[in-house]
Amino acid sequence: MLKLNLRLSSMNVPNWLKHKTRSEEVEELPDYLQVEMTGTAGLSFLNYGSTTPTPDNAIYPWLKLDATGNVIGLFYNKNGVWTIACPSIAVAAADPSFDYLLWLKVDGAGLPLAWYLNVASVWKLMP
Repeated sequence: MLKLNLRLSSMNVPNWLKHKTRSEEVEELPDYLQVEMTGTAGLSFLNYGSTTPTPDNAIYPWLKLDATGNVIGLFYNKNGVWTIACPSIAVAAADPSFDYLLWLKVDGAGLPLAWYLNVASVWKLMP
């Protein structure tokens, strides 16, 4: 089981900072708090890249890429063998055809913007 350690600390709040109401103080609170997360070794929910994941990461799905970074497919590990689960991923700036199950929308430079799922021939933004 993965253990996360969170440490919450306050940053230096200037003495001159006065709030008119308690509500105003609460609204500004995030500006003066800092959260530090430690113990994140192994924190991963998805393998990605062109290199086969190590056996200790075989419990996570693998978004396999080719040498140039294009998506080949989504794989899962079944009995030590990486098996394609979703080969129909489109990487495009414009809406692809509905032959694809997933769409990684990219900008003009090829940088990823968002993931979409084909639900009954409608592209739904994935959270």
